[in-house]
Amino acid sequence: MELYHLHARLPRVRRLTAQAMSDLRDWRANCSRPYVAWSTGKDSTLCLWLALQVDPNVEAIYLDAESSLPETEEMLDTLPAQWGFRLRVVKTRPLLDMLAQYGLDDPHIEERTMQATVREPIKRLRREGYDGVVVGIRADESRGRMKGINRMGRLFWSKSSGMLTCWPVARWTSRDVWAYTVANGLPYNRAYDKLLGWPLEERRVSYWAGETNRECGRYVWLRRYHPDLYAQLVARLPRVGNFV
Repeated sequence: MELYHLHARLPRVRRLTAQAMSDLRDWRANCSRPYVAWSTGKDSTLCLWLALQVDPNVEAIYLDAESSLPETEEMLDTLPAQWGFRLRVVKTRPLLDMLAQYGLDDPHIEERTMQATVREPIKRLRREGYDGVVVGIRADESRGRMKGINRMGRLFWSKSSGMLTCWPVARWTSRDVWAYTVANGLPYNRAYDKLLGWPLEERRVSYWAGETNRECGRYVWLRRYHPDLYAQLVARLPRVGNFV
C-alpha cells in the first residue's frame, strides 16, 4: 500500500489522470446518449469513477452472461448506491450454454463467446440510441490491444459499434491503476484478494465460466474459493475436471 501511495504522487500519474479527464470531456461533449462499459474490474471501475467526475448522470452498463462471481454481484449491488449512478444490466447469451454447446476445445470458441456476449449486445445498444462508450482497456494487457490502441488512439468513432469510443486508461499500467485506486480510496472487486499465487498487478477478474487460462489454474482457483460454481461448471463440462 505504501508503494502505491508513493507511486500515485508521481508526475506520471498526475499527467495520465489529466489526459484521461480531457479525453472524457471531449467524449462527453460529442455524444448524446453515452455509457460506461463496467465489468467491475479495476480498470473499468476507475474509468467509471473518472467519467462520473465529468458527468454525474452518465450510465453504467454491465453485460450479464449469467456467470458473474459473487464478489462481482456484490459490487453490482452496492456501488451504484454508494456512488449515485444509474446501472443497467444487459442480459447476453449465457456463457455456460455456449461452452456446453461448442466445447472447450472448439478452435473458434473465443470468437464465438466474444460475438455472443459482447458484440451482439453492443449492436443492440446502438439500435436503442446509445452513441458513446467508455471502455477500460490498456495497451500493456496484450499485444493485440497495444496494436489497436496504437492504431485508433484513445478517442475515436468505431466502425464496428457505430459509437464514439473512449479508452481513458489506454496508456496506464496496472500499477498506475492500482496506485490511483489505493490513493483515492476507490472500492475494488474483492475477487482480486483471492487470486493468490499471481502478483497483484497481474491479477484479472472475469466470469467464472470461461476457457482462457484453464492451463494456468483457473479452475483450481474456482474449486477452492467457489466449489458450488465449480460443481455447476463440471456438471455441464466434465472435461473441466482434467485441469485440476
